[in-house]
Amino acid sequence: MNYLLTDKLDFKFFLGELMVTQEDLKNKIKKLIMDNKILLITSVLLVISILFYLPNLVNNEESEPLSIEVTEQEIQSTENVKDPETDKDITQELKEKKIISEKKKSDQITNPIPKNKPLPPKKLKTKKDTIYNVSSPTETLMLLHSTLQKISKSKITYQEAENIISQTYDAEKMLELIVGETFKKTENKTKVILKKVFEEFITKNYIRRFNSIESLEFGEFKVNEISKIFKMVETKLIINNEKFPLTYLLNKKKKSWRVFDVLIDNSISEIATKKSEFRNFINKGRVEPLIEALRKKNSKLLNN
Repeated sequence: MNYLLTDKLDFKFFLGELMVTQEDLKNKIKKLIMDNKILLITSVLLVISILFYLPNLVNNEESEPLSIEVTEQEIQSTENVKDPETDKDITQELKEKKIISEKKKSDQITNPIPKNKPLPPKKLKTKKDTIYNVSSPTETLMLLHSTLQKISKSKITYQEAENIISQTYDAEKMLELIVGETFKKTENKTKVILKKVFEEFITKNYIRRFNSIESLEFGEFKVNEISKIFKMVETKLIINNEKFPLTYLLNKKKKSWRVFDVLIDNSISEIATKKSEFRNFINKGRVEPLIEALRKKNSKLLNN
């Protein structure tokens, strides 16, 4: 009996102590949780941050293009080495990658991305005709004579010669004297066309006459004043040491002096000669037939 009673008491004591131990354990766990509450919250926030930023980091890494730049050392280190999968020469592949890399760099330099709207293409500048100073009769004739000497030596282009003829000759006044009243009544647009083909006619005649002369020189100028706007200049044309008297009639137009008639041997007037030649092409007050006739002559003058 005593033995059994003792055993019961021991068992009750054991249960009580066990219960106390469990209760203490719960309290300790609660205390531990409360003490580490801050650590737990920090851990949870860290996990959330990782889950939120991880996809963005992966996307950024995927979006960055792989570099294909290859150095010379890499190429040299792979000489005579083949790729085991493709059985291709690795050196050749690296060289191709280097070429592609250099081409992309070149394209970026030559074709930069414009920051603003592209500028319109610049207009090509065309060469303008030279404007010469012909403010005196002698300056006009010196320019004309130097041009004729260049023609004889083939040291001038047709365009340059025509430009100088247009600045040393008063083609409009010449046409007034040759054509007469018909020219004065002609529309300005048609006058411009006739003046242009007539200047071409003068230029091509000079080229045809002087381009085969071996020795061409001119004498001194003797200026005779007829009026404030008209002057006559006498000189000599010297071809292969043979001298011919030459007389120019000039008039002042604005600030420049221009030739409107030339007399050879003091007798043959250029105006009189052209008036006789053009008479048949001026019909019923119209200059269009003369324009067509001059165009035909111009097309053949330098072909003979």
